[in-house]
Amino acid sequence: KGNQPTLQEQLRDDYHWALTEHSESHLGHGRIERRTIQVSPELDCPWLAFPGVRFAARLTREVIYKKTGEPRSTQVVYLLTSLPPELATPARLRRWSRLYWRIENCVHYVRDTALGEDACRVRKGSLPQVMAAFANLAISVLRLLGKQNLARAMDNFRLRPNTAVAVVWSAAACAAAP
Repeated sequence: KGNQPTLQEQLRDDYHWALTEHSESHLGHGRIERRTIQVSPELDCPWLAFPGVRFAARLTREVIYKKTGEPRSTQVVYLLTSLPPELATPARLRRWSRLYWRIENCVHYVRDTALGEDACRVRKGSLPQVMAAFANLAISVLRLLGKQNLARAMDNFRLRPNTAVAVVWSAAACAAAP
């Protein structure tokens, strides 16, 4: 994206992109999204300002409003991997690029909305690590117990702290059972 501007400029201006493409379209949420991956035949490029890169791809996302057919946005991102090209096929890279949102929605979003981690003012010493460990424990226990809406479960625990203790005890009993 834009967090490595020098690398992005090198990939945009100096890289030779192959004509082989892999495209797919998705309909949903009132829009049509087309993803096209172009791969590079260049391997082991030491001139790139990023260590260990063996293979690169350019992913173009085009979003069109379904109702009007007007373009909404176009975004170009570059994918880098240390995998050889035979393992990093365009179809796999496209699929892996969509997995980012699964991680974002299942981990980071939950931590921010259910636990309010981004609003936490604790920044010094080992306390942030301790709080992250407790957050991991809470999320893991709730998922093990089959809770779908972690934010609602955390709100219930804030309102009734004694139920949190009961949940931890039941999770410990489940873990100890053969």
